[in-house]
Amino acid sequence: MIIESFKRAKRRFMSDIWRRLGALALAIYVWTWINVRVTDRQIVSGVPVHISYDQNKMQIMNSTDQVRDFVVQFRGNDIDANWMLASSYEFQVNMPESVKGTVTLEFGKDQLEVVKKPTGVTLKEMQPSKIRVTADEIVETWIGIAHVPSKMKPNGDLVRFLAPQPTTVKVRGPSRIVRNLQALTLKEPDLTMPFGSTIRLQVDNPDRSCLTISPPEVSVSVEKQIMEEQDFEKLTPHLLLPPNTDLALGSVNLPNVTVRLHGSVNDMAELKAVSSPLRVFLDLSDVNDVGPWSRKVLVGGLPNGVEVVKVDPDVIHDIMLTRREMTASKPVASEAEPVAEEGKAEAKSGKASKNAQSETDAHHDDGKAGTAEEAPHQAPADDKPPAPDGK
Repeated sequence: MIIESFKRAKRRFMSDIWRRLGALALAIYVWTWINVRVTDRQIVSGVPVHISYDQNKMQIMNSTDQVRDFVVQFRGNDIDANWMLASSYEFQVNMPESVKGTVTLEFGKDQLEVVKKPTGVTLKEMQPSKIRVTADEIVETWIGIAHVPSKMKPNGDLVRFLAPQPTTVKVRGPSRIVRNLQALTLKEPDLTMPFGSTIRLQVDNPDRSCLTISPPEVSVSVEKQIMEEQDFEKLTPHLLLPPNTDLALGSVNLPNVTVRLHGSVNDMAELKAVSSPLRVFLDLSDVNDVGPWSRKVLVGGLPNGVEVVKVDPDVIHDIMLTRREMTASKPVASEAEPVAEEGKAEAKSGKASKNAQSETDAHHDDGKAGTAEEAPHQAPADDKPPAPDGK
């Protein structure tokens, strides 16, 4: 019975074989067509890519949110109507835990972290293909506070500010900014405060967007300076000659100079000291002949707040120079050359830099000897030139 049933079923199947094979082929074609129709590739524009990083360790110098176009492919039967919208996607780039100095890193499609994406979508391309991120290390260091210069009240009183306390503050921020800071300044003080008081001044932040300063304020003591005028007499003029010149002073008969200054008692006492930075100059840095020359007397080495009232004489005439080979004694020009340019800047500004005090003092001492370079005409028998009078 079983064999007979199998034979009858076989005869029925074989009698309609071509119709059955055609139906199978049609089913395969329809399935393939449907599968192709639900698989698509499109470009989704303006997809946000967020840069994730530790704000306590680095600063991102370009935008922390970038935008890219993505080529995506959707495949599946359950079609999401929003799969072509940029708002349906969100990606993230993870920066390393820390960086050293300023660095630039690049990230490709495979390094993105998917935050949000429709089901059935595959990322094929990112346009542009790289995300470039520049980061700067966050550092902190101690920076000094610049001294507050003296101020003049409307009534003529000079207000002097003592060194701030503390003298340094902690600055935290991107390395490219912090490492270029020299000294921090303070906000302008209020000149109506009473003398002998201690005030709080805010530290001037050069870049509030990325720098933090601790503490943000420092204490500054205020004292009154008594003003006076004093004459500084018998000052020996110094010559500022061109560098690498063969010119030298040809006469020791330059007149001494008297300078009247106006400033605080403390500053005047400092200028009266043996190590006084006060100097008078004759600028001959532009000459190339022996002369005679006439030059205005320039005053340098003055502290802030000290002013020149009078210079006598204010011009010196008949300055004679000689060529170095014509001078019997050691020429002053060779000693003046190393400090000529520095002295010229001090004289033209009327204030010599205290940072160059050691060089200026050395030049002053050499200048005294050089002023008497005509020693063979005036020196005593032991050839020791007399020390010139004046400071």
